Amino acid sequence: MGNYMSAYLHCLHVEIDSNDFSAYSDSQYDDFTYFSDVKTVYTDFSRYDDSYETRTLRSEFSEDNRKKLQISDYNSISSLKNKRYERYPRLKKIAKEIKEVGMLKRHPSLTWLKTIFDEVNHEIAEFHDDEIDAGLSEALYHLLEVMLRHPRMCTDEKISIICMELELLHHCSNLQLEESFENIGIDLISLLLQVLNRFQEEFSKRKAITVNIFRNIVRIFGYFAIIKSAHNCMIDHTKIVDGLVKVLLLSRDSIIQIDVVWAISNLAFTDSAREKILGHPDLLDVLLSLSGGSSELRNEVSAAFMNFTGSSLNQENLIGSPKFLAALIRLLSTGTLITKSRAAGAFRNLASNTTRKQELITFGDGIIIDTLINAISNFMDDEKICCRATGTLNNLISPKSAGKMAQHRNLIAILTAIVCECKFQYAKTSSSTALRKLVSEINYPSSSHKIILKFLEMTSKMCAKDKIDLLLSDLLLIQASKESNHIPMVKNKGILQSLALLGYSNNVGTRVNVVKTIDQLARNRKNLMELGKCQDLMKSANDIFQHKGAENIDSQVQLFHVIAAVIGQDKKRELYLSNLELIDSMLEFGQSRELTGK
Repeated sequence: MGNYMSAYLHCLHVEIDSNDFSAYSDSQYDDFTYFSDVKTVYTDFSRYDDSYETRTLRSEFSEDNRKKLQISDYNSISSLKNKRYERYPRLKKIAKEIKEVGMLKRHPSLTWLKTIFDEVNHEIAEFHDDEIDAGLSEALYHLLEVMLRHPRMCTDEKISIICMELELLHHCSNLQLEESFENIGIDLISLLLQVLNRFQEEFSKRKAITVNIFRNIVRIFGYFAIIKSAHNCMIDHTKIVDGLVKVLLLSRDSIIQIDVVWAISNLAFTDSAREKILGHPDLLDVLLSLSGGSSELRNEVSAAFMNFTGSSLNQENLIGSPKFLAALIRLLSTGTLITKSRAAGAFRNLASNTTRKQELITFGDGIIIDTLINAISNFMDDEKICCRATGTLNNLISPKSAGKMAQHRNLIAILTAIVCECKFQYAKTSSSTALRKLVSEINYPSSSHKIILKFLEMTSKMCAKDKIDLLLSDLLLIQASKESNHIPMVKNKGILQSLALLGYSNNVGTRVNVVKTIDQLARNRKNLMELGKCQDLMKSANDIFQHKGAENIDSQVQLFHVIAAVIGQDKKRELYLSNLELIDSMLEFGQSRELTGK
């Protein structure tokens, strides 16, 4: 944050009675009318598209000594096409052989299975597309099904190789993945769940070959979970989530844990899916236990948390869980940039809840707000962290919570810093909306009103850029629209100074707001003399009359009548004599209107 923000932060600290909310009225929210040309929309920045994150994960090949044949091994598109054309008949032949072995219930040899593995052991998605199109995945599925029904045909090593081959095949394009799921997806998943159950005891003993089987099965689930058309079928298959949670409960392998959480997170695509998944009795506890794991594991856990919080029902349950909120705070405080951004996204979703946001504000004596502000301050250059954390703060501000939120020492300072310094439009818009809500909802004699006056007084130090000037003038106009605020505003010389400086803005909308604000304040006759005595304000009014153009006429006419009322009420003519230059400008303006017939 800029140097001026540090001073601003210090000046904003006002001692107030946090228990005194008696003067705060909810009806102020409904009665407010905007006089500014800038529209303010009081909508929650809740579940935008990035509240759901789906990720593509490729396997770690090293544990299987795979060849890592990549598309870069082919130096042209034509050579790749030629290779695909050359391979396809061989793939069809392999698929036919696999089907024959299954139908005839022959004992597949390890050597033969390894030759198939060598064929599909690469990272080229186009080749995997051809392999599935040729029928390899379907043939391997049927072979595995036959082997499980005839125990004499299979060994642990054979099952492991087939699972590895199926996992490799599904490193294909999403289009081919959809086709594979449509053909064998649910049946394959059911079969793989049988394999998980078969090896559950061996897996708990951490046998290497069993761990390898579990890794590949979980990844296949994860690949299918990427496909939107597969979500409903997978969620309706009640044993899938249960099987994945069992793997989490049994596993001590970090790679498997990461892949399981990744798959679960991808499945949480709709509200109904999020609620069904989180409804599992053991899932939340196991995810909380994993939230302190490796950085990559925390990345996936935070993604799952963000996706789960997209559901209103889940929000209700998770806000009521101190353990969950504490874990989310840790992820936002200590995680990687990816983890932090997803934790901030989860908080933004939670803050969109209309009934329990007060619990988020008061949790841990305001620690959630502290953590969000620290994240913004330290990572303002990270778009997702900054935008999601700012969106959370905006969501937390409501008619009932505005007073409490404003009392947080650093809140207004960080919102102002974002408006002035942040390069991301979404964050700037969220902060501007949040400031407007605070200024609109907190009025005299609320216990938090001193904070708002102090903020408006400090706006004189921020006047420089047209867009910021427009926002600041809008905030002053919002505050002036409440009659109860008129006298406290006029008595505050700093606010009049801010109003005067904004009158020199090059932005027409800013000057219009300044005139409207002066007009509002002048409606209380007790303020007329104070307004007239403010020489800076009178000089600013004189400058407003110097602007030419039709876009200025209406506000200049309005200012003409306001200044006439201010000066006219002084029977001693002191204001008249001290503002002769302004009087001349008003006379010239009046004559020009008469000359043009306006």
